[in-house]
Amino acid sequence: MKNGESYISSVVQGIESFWLGVLSISAATLDRVTAMCRRFLSGGNSARVAWHTMCLSKQEGGLGLRDTQRWNDALLSKAIWNIHAKKDTLWCKWIHQFYIKNGSIWDIHVKDFPLLIQQLFKIRDALVEKEGSIVEATNRVDSWVVDDTLNTSLAYDYFKGAAAYQI
Repeated sequence: MKNGESYISSVVQGIESFWLGVLSISAATLDRVTAMCRRFLSGGNSARVAWHTMCLSKQEGGLGLRDTQRWNDALLSKAIWNIHAKKDTLWCKWIHQFYIKNGSIWDIHVKDFPLLIQQLFKIRDALVEKEGSIVEATNRVDSWVVDDTLNTSLAYDYFKGAAAYQI
């Protein structure tokens, strides 16, 4: 079990992290990835432990694997923060130039934006709804910043802790 756990957490979930950080992956695709990981970890047999239990931290009795939907939300929240912080990247500059203009990511409304940007706004809107206001949502996201970069583990803990949270 230990080798399977290491393989999934370092290789499979490492590959996931790349794609989940740049794309909003559909729930159906994430469910298929989870099913493949679960089958691999159980050796093709039916799992003796529920997947959500395996996704608990080791201190909580799990294996420390990540829930792919919540991890996708956490990684995309980093993109929201990068846009909010006006990071000096070509992508952030492009978003500001063509979509945000002189506004803020927190107060513009989705029109005919590309799907990726619409997905970012869904996460933004869910944060604002859960926190109760734009100011509180901004404060929440800012609380995840460590050394001028968003700590995705803190964001993941937030999304994981919100059991009823759905995008």
